[in-house]
Amino acid sequence: MQYKIDPARIAQRLKAVGLSRAAASRLASPTGSADLIRDIERGKSGQIRGETAAGLTEVLECDLEYLTGEQDMPRRPRAEDPRPQPTAAATVHLSDAELEIIALMRAHPGKAASILSVARTLAQTDEPSVDSRGRLRSRNAG
Repeated sequence: MQYKIDPARIAQRLKAVGLSRAAASRLASPTGSADLIRDIERGKSGQIRGETAAGLTEVLECDLEYLTGEQDMPRRPRAEDPRPQPTAAATVHLSDAELEIIALMRAHPGKAASILSVARTLAQTDEPSVDSRGRLRSRNAG
């Protein structure tokens, strides 16, 4: 299925989630392309496929109906969702370089371990540099 996405809605969500066009494109595009959102804004991509639309909704933290202009709220309340909703959320802002590493790992899942190994080699360590919660470990901590 194909979807017509409203570029103004993308711009609003980029601002809300704190991502650049290129960074969000790399994360949302099934191929890791940095040009996805630019192409939508320029009308180059008249309609996008379901897989790409799903990636955009995940990255931009909104419903597809919001991006297509069918609803006004970014997220529709989900009464059927039994999971407790968080009362506060931490916002993490990643650099374009960090987002590119994530995009590479997602685009090439079979090579994720190799990508991580190269990063550890460059950081001159064999040990994970972050703990299970993503906090940077000190060199002396185990």
